[in-house]
Amino acid sequence: MSEAIPGFLERMNAVFASERSNQFLLVGNIHDLVDARSLGGTEAFLPVINFLLARLASRDHTPIRYDIGQGLRFYNAKDERMCRKAFVKHTHADENLFNSLITRSRSDQACALQFLAELCQLPLKKPVSVVIEYAELLFPATDAAHMHDGDRRRLALMRDWLGDPRFHAHRGALFLVAETAASIHQHIRTMPQVMCIDVPLPDQRERLEFIQWIQINDEQLHLGDTPERLATFTAGMSLTDIRSLCRDARWAKESVSRSRILAEVNRLLAARIGDHIELVEPSHNLNDVIGQSALKIELEKQQQLMDLDDSQLSPVGILVAGPNGAGKTYIYSAWAASCNRLVVHLKNLRGSYYGETDRIFEQVRGVLEALGKVIVFIDEADTQFGKPDDQTHETEARLFGSLINMMGDPHNRGRIIWVLLTSRPERLAPDLKRSGRAGLHLPVFDPEGKDRDAFIRHALAQANIDIDGIPADSRVLINQRTAHFAPADFNELAQYIRAENALGHVINNNMLVGLLENMRPVDIASQRRVQTLQALLHCSRNNIIPESLRELNREGIELELEHS
Repeated sequence: MSEAIPGFLERMNAVFASERSNQFLLVGNIHDLVDARSLGGTEAFLPVINFLLARLASRDHTPIRYDIGQGLRFYNAKDERMCRKAFVKHTHADENLFNSLITRSRSDQACALQFLAELCQLPLKKPVSVVIEYAELLFPATDAAHMHDGDRRRLALMRDWLGDPRFHAHRGALFLVAETAASIHQHIRTMPQVMCIDVPLPDQRERLEFIQWIQINDEQLHLGDTPERLATFTAGMSLTDIRSLCRDARWAKESVSRSRILAEVNRLLAARIGDHIELVEPSHNLNDVIGQSALKIELEKQQQLMDLDDSQLSPVGILVAGPNGAGKTYIYSAWAASCNRLVVHLKNLRGSYYGETDRIFEQVRGVLEALGKVIVFIDEADTQFGKPDDQTHETEARLFGSLINMMGDPHNRGRIIWVLLTSRPERLAPDLKRSGRAGLHLPVFDPEGKDRDAFIRHALAQANIDIDGIPADSRVLINQRTAHFAPADFNELAQYIRAENALGHVINNNMLVGLLENMRPVDIASQRRVQTLQALLHCSRNNIIPESLRELNREGIELELEHS
């Protein structure tokens, strides 16, 4: 039996016991289950709110639960009778007023808040503690100019309650519960006595204990792997999600497999956050990457450093520059797969209405930190996190600041590896490119020499063309026609050959030159030259620079870029 209490409760206990505050904003994974075996009740796992209420009751508090849907509810009938008696005696009112105020709490939120504040002042042996659910609906993070009178009144009432010295000296506590802090009006969440407590997604130990508990108590469930490995695969899932996954697998008479878990995690993330985060499982690794021999050696070295599990040796982030079509995403996805880490793509982090961007990032951060050892991809990073200036909107500035803080958080170092991919690294904010963030710059250049030969051989082999069967003079022509080809252009050539073959126009080795003469790749050579030079300026290792670029110095590169 687990006797440990949840970490979020330990943090609240420390704040409350030190008398620093008795007011809490509870955010994050608030709809999940938590291990309640330490309470000694009949239920092994309880929803967070139920657990909190049961814990308060077991510590001689009088818990009261309130939400705008069901109004005010006491933990049990005994507590209600005690509060009714004290209210009548303290206010000299009759019981009908007490009963009517409970009824009105379902429709009049301002009245409910006033009533709850009064209950907290009753002279009871067991102090009243209030849990307010869906606090974001009572105190939404709305711009003051767009607030309704009802919103303003509730906000004013809540601030008066939180700021009341009598409540500060109260032996009970107040808990505002919301999914994110950003969804609560800033006049509430920024009050100095309001302590924001994050309820994180379950860590590996918590997931393992829950899976083991399910395995013991559900004989019909078939685990497709060991509980330890399943606990690793389910990173990012809540206990409620894991329970649903197991129930679905049992109903379908299937095992709980890794592929099933990954599909379920993506579905849940889309439902919970939207299309801002996606977990992927690359189908290829570094062994599938042809050419790029020097870069592969450097990436394998980084993998070995990460495997040492020393946060001081692991990179925080990698800036991946390089021209369009060089294979940046393919190569680094292969590396991530070889590192045996979860691969996460971040996208569309900006919201369309007030406060949404802050809420999105808060949720994304919670998921990433719960996932643990992950590699996070931000494609087209320059468009998402370009250089801020005087015209940058405050929402953009906050998003950028949140990302910087998360990348620099020592707790995340070695656990979350950031990969920023861009063809225009000069447009990225300088703070992202420095040491301690994406300070390791490992660009992808077009392959040269033996690497290029190996890549061409592989690309043509995909279309059943054996380059060794092509006459020497034809090979010269082929090299001339493909001199400015990017790796993506060779893949396009292979696709062209396969398409012609499928139409019955069989392309053999000798006919390849004719096909190349008919092919007109997009002419972006000058653009790719600029991108290559920028990648060269953003390179941390000399050994991955191609031979044709090694003699260029910074002054010459900057001069060429100035005139390009």
